[in-house]
Amino acid sequence: PRNPDVKRQVTVDLRGGRIELEDVMISKEYVERNLALPFQVVDSLIRRVSVHFTLRSLLSRQQIEVHMEDVVLVIAPREDPKMDVARGIFREAKQ
Repeated sequence: PRNPDVKRQVTVDLRGGRIELEDVMISKEYVERNLALPFQVVDSLIRRVSVHFTLRSLLSRQQIEVHMEDVVLVIAPREDPKMDVARGIFREAKQ
């Protein structure tokens, strides 16, 4: 369960070539399905994701810039999926 007090904010400025997301949480299920990691992700948060682009780059499929600030991952060994202490610390850090 996620903290209901965490506000999610999205700013979109297509003409200015900017998209910003705040308090982005990474799905544990997505990580499990798509990455073969020697540990499990218990919880996660990215404070800010900024995408900078030009309209031309979107239309021509050129590369765009993505910046991430304050990436936090709480991980646990695969043998020990119950990390209540780590979850508690992470929840406190998100507030």
